[in-house]
Amino acid sequence: MFNQTKKLLATVAVLMVGTASWAQDYPTKTVNVVVTYSAGGTTDILTRILVEELSEELGQPFVVENRPGGGTVIGTASVVQAPADGYTLVVAAPAFTVNPSLRKSLPFSYSDDLVPVARFAATPYFVIANAELEADDLTGLVELAKADPGAINYASAGVNGATHLTGELFNLLAGVELTHVPYNGTGPAVLDLVRGDVQVMFVGLPATQQHIDEGTLKVLAVISSTPVAGYENIPTSSESGLGRFEAEAWFGIMAPAGTPSDVVQTLSAAIEARISTDAFKARLENLGAIESFLGPEAFGEFLSAEETKWREVIEAAGIEAQ
Repeated sequence: MFNQTKKLLATVAVLMVGTASWAQDYPTKTVNVVVTYSAGGTTDILTRILVEELSEELGQPFVVENRPGGGTVIGTASVVQAPADGYTLVVAAPAFTVNPSLRKSLPFSYSDDLVPVARFAATPYFVIANAELEADDLTGLVELAKADPGAINYASAGVNGATHLTGELFNLLAGVELTHVPYNGTGPAVLDLVRGDVQVMFVGLPATQQHIDEGTLKVLAVISSTPVAGYENIPTSSESGLGRFEAEAWFGIMAPAGTPSDVVQTLSAAIEARISTDAFKARLENLGAIESFLGPEAFGEFLSAEETKWREVIEAAGIEAQ
């Protein structure tokens, strides 16, 4: 019995030493980072900037693999099924917290089959209005909407997307009824906003900045409870009495469940170190994005809160899971 116990303890010790050594050496080969959208979009571009930084920081190639389709499900499923060794990662985006409420069934669980590593960037959303709208801030928009329910139209880039659900969140929190007008993409929606066919859109600045500069569109608020770096001159939604009205496009890294915690911490620390540099922040700013770090625990809490928030919005809007 004593000899068996000694053998067991020796085996455990060897395994612990081997695991610790392996984690300390990570990475020793190429790391694949799956982007669940096509090349050329915001998620893809921001990820390519990040992997350049991680390759330099950790001394091994980090490469992007685009696996679009199924509303991010196809690419995510491939990562869930990959070995939990830190060499296959996935870029998380708002769809990860919306899909559980919009899909009747998924081949995996975002919370059980993936672990958060770090959030690294965000694109603030703004309340953008046609220049002729008789409101110059969020308070004025709420007053107009309450005076004539359903008369003000808001554009979105598509049904059940972020720009749609953000509008429904506004309706819910402000107690108003803006009418949703979906488009096939952000571009057509912005063009009709400029023409005045719709009056409002909840969207990022990159798609609208030119028209704002030309005076055909105006910014009513940034959708945030606190001032956003780089946009401190724009009033926040909380300053208009809508403190819970927060929405943004955010981007983070997740790994298959079971990935060693040391590997997760190594990745998180590397991300934090590289995105805090002035050079990285400048590259993001040119794309209308900001550095926005959350470590594993905080990112996990953020994901849980976002999923709850959007579930409430989807239920209140009467949107049925497909």
